[in-house]
Amino acid sequence: MVVTYGPRDSRCLYPQNAPQAIHWAPVGGDAKAVVRDLISAVKETVPLAAQPEAKADVAALLERFEQCRAVDPDDVKPIAQHHCIWEMRLDIQTHGLCLRIYETEIAELPAHIVALHAHRKVISGSPEDIRTAQDNEILVASTRWDDGRPQFWGL
Repeated sequence: MVVTYGPRDSRCLYPQNAPQAIHWAPVGGDAKAVVRDLISAVKETVPLAAQPEAKADVAALLERFEQCRAVDPDDVKPIAQHHCIWEMRLDIQTHGLCLRIYETEIAELPAHIVALHAHRKVISGSPEDIRTAQDNEILVASTRWDDGRPQFWGL
């Protein structure tokens, strides 16, 4: 079966692309930096007693992306500021947790999603404040893309 992709569709939207392996980009030689970004975002939002459940929910969502079962096109959106970066949206309503992982999917790594940066989405404040906060997070991801691309982010 031939699949027609949109110009910036994520591979995670098409089950025939499974499996994809999430590779956490090393930052300054630290292979756990992006994972720590993600863990910090959970810890700053979710009460201690609920963190194991929230972490399990995050793991389940990440597995869904790896299995290319992002069921809604809004689960993975292209970033306008960078043609090679997408935003994975992990929203866990039970914990009020809105996480964003900025990732890249390049042709040279057809079975890998490279996670560049993770953070908790700012959802309070003026629209301008929210946009500025998001732009700052995208800048972090873009810098990590530029820094890691020559070495394929350690793969």
